[in-house]
Amino acid sequence: MQNKINKPNEQETGESLFFLIMNPEGEILGRMSLVDLDPLLKSGHAGYRVGEKHIGKGIANKALALLIEKAI
Repeated sequence: MQNKINKPNEQETGESLFFLIMNPEGEILGRMSLVDLDPLLKSGHAGYRVGEKHIGKGIANKALALLIEKAI
């Protein structure tokens, strides 16, 4: 999907990636993002947001561990 000035978005260009955190039943618990991706340096920044009722359950830690495992 392109933005209003007809420029590819961050996900299309590979600059950023966005993921949903879901439980086995398909309920969305939060989201994760990788931004400022630099393939030459193999670097970027990870961010997350977990729904209020899911805070303190280790969900972001598990999602980040899985994300790192798959990225490497």
